[in-house]
Amino acid sequence: MSQLHSSEEDDSLPLPKAAQSILGELRADGAAVRETWTTVREIGNRTELSIDVTREHLRWLAVNGYIRLTIVEGGILVKITSPGFAGDDSPNSSCEKFTGLITDGKGKGKHFVKLQGYARQFRQKLGYDPYPGTLNVDLTSGSIQDLDLIPAICINAWSTDEKTFGAVYCYPAIIKGESGTTHKPAHIIVPERTSHDNTTLEIIAPTELRLIPEIETNKQVTVHV
Repeated sequence: MSQLHSSEEDDSLPLPKAAQSILGELRADGAAVRETWTTVREIGNRTELSIDVTREHLRWLAVNGYIRLTIVEGGILVKITSPGFAGDDSPNSSCEKFTGLITDGKGKGKHFVKLQGYARQFRQKLGYDPYPGTLNVDLTSGSIQDLDLIPAICINAWSTDEKTFGAVYCYPAIIKGESGTTHKPAHIIVPERTSHDNTTLEIIAPTELRLIPEIETNKQVTVHV
């Protein structure tokens, strides 16, 4: 059994998209709270990365202090070790905080989340069927680009005979209303193809968030990731 030793994490080092996807899958497997057994091939299959690219980015994550990686017979043991990525779901432990006003969307989210190629992966990777529609938040502080250093759960691109649909990056989130009450589970989604700019968050959840009294149009919310 051998272990890859990490150096002290450099907070200014950008987290590659492939590494984000791998961290998202590891987090979904519970590696944020316990050492988890898996294989390079399995992670590569789930992130649609080649074995070589998966192996390279696992090594990168280990060397830069994001994970503890131990090579064992038949696979690897992985534990997420980077502060902020370890899966504590309280707002005070979040990596990023966004504040904004709830706005009315154009209704595209309702169609989007019901597309079979996405719906199947949402169910598998997020653990729920999203309510058909997205909650839109126009940011007064923060930007979508602030998510670049946070591991994402990748909903892979897919296609039909007529059309190709882009990947979607999902970030576990906690919504906090003006009263201080928190609401979860929920996920910020960042599609590769979107009509929104970097000042609008799109959020999905298993229930209709707008039925919550303090989550209404023009109400302020804080979103913790």
